[in-house]
Amino acid sequence: MLVHGWDIACRFGLEFAPPEDVCVAVLRRIFPWAPDEQVAIHPWQTLLWVNGRTALGDRPVLTSWGWWCRPLDEWDGRTVPTWDGNLRACPG
Repeated sequence: MLVHGWDIACRFGLEFAPPEDVCVAVLRRIFPWAPDEQVAIHPWQTLLWVNGRTALGDRPVLTSWGWWCRPLDEWDGRTVPTWDGNLRACPG
């Protein structure tokens, strides 16, 4: 819902950024493959990046990505689930 809220706000030219602690919690739970250093420094930008919305520093916009909805203890620490599609809401 956070990222979809951003999609909507962006279309109306509004700023939207949820609390950083919420972003970190979401990233740690459903995007465990997100780069730790970016999660710590730029949690909201990282959440947008893992959802294929924006670039992250020198990392390009993801065009194939996915979330981890199974228990974290089942994650192998390497696999990045993928869904192919470009959902970037705001160009540029």
